[in-house]
Amino acid sequence: LCVVQPTDTADLGSQVGSYRQAWREAAHPGQSSVYLRIPIYAGETDAAAEDEGRESITYFFQRHAELTQSRIGRAGAGSSERNAAQLTHLQHMTYDEICRTRVAFGSPPALIERLRELRESLDIDGVIIEPNAGGLIPAPLAMKSLRLVAERVLPAFK
Repeated sequence: LCVVQPTDTADLGSQVGSYRQAWREAAHPGQSSVYLRIPIYAGETDAAAEDEGRESITYFFQRHAELTQSRIGRAGAGSSERNAAQLTHLQHMTYDEICRTRVAFGSPPALIERLRELRESLDIDGVIIEPNAGGLIPAPLAMKSLRLVAERVLPAFK
């Protein structure tokens, strides 16, 4: 299972628990695997990462709000009340809240800490990173971020 983050990371733990329980109750063989797909951006410092990723991730969540709004009242799009509540939350999220609850942005040491915390608190097997979720980070900065993740973050998880 790949969990795409429709809600705050703090709310995902119970969903992962429900999935793992349903897996066991269905008598599937082996252990279920759960991975979290999350926007990630690495900078030399926490402040640089948050500054360099701001425009792109803000656009990403504005687009997410627009897509959520387009689902309200549409057949087969789920509960209109749930979609409306999600839309309201998306429209009122601050950038600080996005950084705290929806993404992993920071220096390599901060990312290592954040990813370990997510792995433990959500009981996930790993993450699938979205390196430029909004598509607005210039290529040289996106490549620098990927290099920092590959060279200074991922080795902590081997």
